Amino acid sequence: TAQSLRNLGQLARDRGELDLADDYYHRSLTIVEKLAPGSIEFARTLKGLGHVALQRLDLSTAESHYRQALAIYTKLAPESHSAADCFNDLGNIALQRDDLVKAESHYQESLRINTNIAPASALLAPALGNLGTVAARRGETRKSEDYYRRALAINRISAPRSVAIGMTLLGLGDAVWEEGNAVEAEEHYREGLAILEAVAPEAEVHSRLL
Repeated sequence: TAQSLRNLGQLARDRGELDLADDYYHRSLTIVEKLAPGSIEFARTLKGLGHVALQRLDLSTAESHYRQALAIYTKLAPESHSAADCFNDLGNIALQRDDLVKAESHYQESLRINTNIAPASALLAPALGNLGTVAARRGETRKSEDYYRRALAINRISAPRSVAIGMTLLGLGDAVWEEGNAVEAEEHYREGLAILEAVAPEAEVHSRLL
């Protein structure tokens, strides 16, 4: 029952029905907290609640949920994709707060864990893209371009028609634009925009968090 409620929460969140998603996740959490507190299932539900809070830009609540989930993963599965994903989530919180040092640290830890699990796999793309964003905000254009290109190479194979690749293309466009390559920048902008309009036509992109 708890798993089904969590899945319903995910579906509601994907539709942008955040109040409904929050309700499903809390109902799931109540059950799991009673039957299996401190379990992986408990951590997964906490992450769901964190995602809802982040979409609402309630950074403190999102961070609290992510840190509770990470504490569980650190104890039960420290070198897992789930733990890496939590570090990426916490990096997103730090990036929203413009704390680039902390954001980079979290993204690098996510990248380290996933590289150990499956080097050159699709798991690496989110952290690579987000590290590109951190570098861009610091004005480190070459480093930003390198991260975005690495993320793009992975996304071309694993997620060729996704929001992730669309955002990566926009980020890469920014990087090459800053380097004075307007022609290549336009190509990336046009391709990225076309993908985003196809896969998320009604979505408003507020930040470049993958």
